[in-house]
Amino acid sequence: MRERGPFRAADDVVRALSLTFEQHVRLATQRFLRTLQGFVKDALFEQVSGPGTFNVVTLVEWESADAVEAARKAATAKCEETGFIPQEFSARLGIEADVATSLETRQAAP
Repeated sequence: MRERGPFRAADDVVRALSLTFEQHVRLATQRFLRTLQGFVKDALFEQVSGPGTFNVVTLVEWESADAVEAARKAATAKCEETGFIPQEFSARLGIEADVATSLETRQAAP
């Protein structure tokens, strides 16, 4: 059994609440992105084994590069409207984000 200091239980509760809040933000973000013009599909992957750096990967597919740019602008406007600052949120919860735009280079063989 792990020894608990006087603040250990509270730390565990804060950590659990933070994870719940992080998941809530992730779901809200997905719901928002799905409403935007040009959205095709999204997928959420959680790491289940291996030494990888990132535990959660979200992929969003858009119809075109123009749709990606429009989604970026819409997301920025939504953050400004709500006062949500993603960088502060991530820093406060210790979330390391690696955001990138990628293009499919080839189709997988059938």
